[in-house]
Amino acid sequence: MDGTPVRDFHVQHSLNSDSGFVFNENGSQILYIDGASRENASLGWMKKPPKDNFERLSAISRFYQLKLMLAVEGFTRRKEQMIMGATAGIANPYPSPPPPDEKTKLKDLRKRVLGLQTLLRKAEKECENAKPQQTVAREAEEYSRVEECQAALVELRKIEI
Repeated sequence: MDGTPVRDFHVQHSLNSDSGFVFNENGSQILYIDGASRENASLGWMKKPPKDNFERLSAISRFYQLKLMLAVEGFTRRKEQMIMGATAGIANPYPSPPPPDEKTKLKDLRKRVLGLQTLLRKAEKECENAKPQQTVAREAEEYSRVEECQAALVELRKIEI
């Protein structure tokens, strides 16, 4: 690589693609498609993808969750703008429907959302399949305790004066 360490890290982990990274909700971190992450600061920390397969797949799932959230927000915002424009157009003495290219853009955004939903489901399934056995056992035990508590609540509610 031939740039600054941050630039080199970014190019390597985003797979040199604009769609290979995403900012977290408050913009303080950048998550990458390969599970890497870094602080959104020129001298901030940089973290390579975790070596542990489950942790790496968890980071990749988080990446797709954020990408999907942003795509849904973009779709919703565009659709609401088009609806407001069409509604205002009806009240206008010279109404005009939304331009066809706007409808095409909305359909493209919908297609992107659906694609990201598929990628997220795939990543979550891979993550679930890679869960360490001790995590699976702990979750089963926690679920069992929840069921016991629910059964106890049913019994307690039956006891009346």
